[in-house]
Amino acid sequence: MEVIMSRLKESDLFGHVKSWLQEQEYEVYSEVWPELYTSKRADVVALKGDMAAIVELKTSLTLDLVAQGAAWQEKANCIYKTAAGKPAPFRGG
Repeated sequence: MEVIMSRLKESDLFGHVKSWLQEQEYEVYSEVWPELYTSKRADVVALKGDMAAIVELKTSLTLDLVAQGAAWQEKANCIYKTAAGKPAPFRGG
């Protein structure tokens, strides 16, 4: 089943990101408040040993996505910003 780009939701991206992080041996959690007493929620938090990664999911690349990623810089070892897009055509030989 193909997902239509205009109807894509952030939750549609989660499964792909979760699988990739689990392949890297992270424990993966969705919709997490990394800080007590804050209204900011991370779309994905992944933990491996003493390493923490935060992933922000968006259906398109926007300044809001960049700003959200920057806001998490002091809270995790790795910050990933994920935006959906059309797959690039294969140009292999």
